[in-house]
Amino acid sequence: MRIVKLFVLLVLLPLTASAQVDPGETDTLRIGTVSCLPGRQCDVPVYFFNDEKLIGLEVVMSYDTNYLVIDSFSLIGGRLENFEDPLISYFQYKDDLLNFAFTPNYYFNNDTIQPGNGLMGTLHFTVMPVAGGISTPIVDAIWPMVQGQFRSTIFAKSATEGIVPLVVPGEVTIQDAPPSADSIWVDTITGVAGQTVAVNVFGYNEEDLAAINIALEVSSDNLIYNSTIYTGTRSESAFTKQVSRNDRELLINLVFSEAAPLEPGSGSLVRILFDIFSEATEETVIIDTVTYAGVQPTQFVLTDDGGSLAFTPYFRPGHVEIKRPTAVDDMEADILPTQFALGQNVPNPFNPVTRISFDLPQASEVQLTIYNILGQEVRTLVDTYLPAGTHEVIFDGRGEQSQTLASGVYFYRINAGDFRQSKKMALMK
Repeated sequence: MRIVKLFVLLVLLPLTASAQVDPGETDTLRIGTVSCLPGRQCDVPVYFFNDEKLIGLEVVMSYDTNYLVIDSFSLIGGRLENFEDPLISYFQYKDDLLNFAFTPNYYFNNDTIQPGNGLMGTLHFTVMPVAGGISTPIVDAIWPMVQGQFRSTIFAKSATEGIVPLVVPGEVTIQDAPPSADSIWVDTITGVAGQTVAVNVFGYNEEDLAAINIALEVSSDNLIYNSTIYTGTRSESAFTKQVSRNDRELLINLVFSEAAPLEPGSGSLVRILFDIFSEATEETVIIDTVTYAGVQPTQFVLTDDGGSLAFTPYFRPGHVEIKRPTAVDDMEADILPTQFALGQNVPNPFNPVTRISFDLPQASEVQLTIYNILGQEVRTLVDTYLPAGTHEVIFDGRGEQSQTLASGVYFYRINAGDFRQSKKMALMK
């Protein structure tokens, strides 16, 4: 252990510290190593280990401003997050230097940083729009002050004793960006207080994906997570479908096999069911992206063939417009269907348009599909979550690719919850 001068932690500590021999393992500060895309957000974790109680710490780092622009430093999810009223907690930066200091309210509450190992906080950068294939380091540094004084990385054991930790540098590898702006966007819908709504989360990807992390946050407690539906979406084939919740935050993790990745395309990735609080007032609830628990952002992860690169796609928020039920809504609620039913299309035979109606006594996931006489699927008319009631859909005599269908006999089949029924219709020209 070398003698250190403790010019840190502002007014809390005196200006000198005595020499100390650390009796345990080497105290360590470790800066994370990550891969990021040009023009995108880049999150770099910073970890620390201490085997003795600390009354404070300070960290000074440097980075290359040609490649990285600092946005902020967050303690969310780290070991320092839950301290109340730290006497000193600040983050500053200038030129290519970053400086973070933290001291619990030791003299008033005897708070100390207990021995342990884990996340200190997360550096949030924006990567400059540069060519990929570059690695840029984040390393320990000195913060110069007046009259030859300086600040540096140090762990404070007491007002007079400081430990210089081992610092393991980190690195940001800037990858080549995908050839297009991959994206995720959320439905914009209207719902009524006391009902359940289905919110589609759509995605577009240009390359094969091995995994998707969708990290969302709703802006109001009046929108309550119910469940997530994968049937009929692009993520139906994922072999891992996991949902994590943290207050208003939601993380949906989808993992595809290397042999069957999510191929390039566009469409619904998942449908999320939300219950609207029955006493909710009218408001617009925003569904936006977030870094889940301060750790996991929304990401696309490429396959091994794509370099296993994880990057943040373009994201467009959606919202649920909450309305209060009206007298008409109350009347309709009194005459809801009492059982599932599929009506006969009208007119039948038809040319070229016909109406198909069906009854739902309860909100359900519904698929309504058209088949030809050979049993081949030619069109999906409905594939979504619908509230209870009588519904009607128009069939225009066209197939999935908008091609005009030939005259003949066709069948339409409904799947709603456990209800299954088919009926026959004739297209005549």
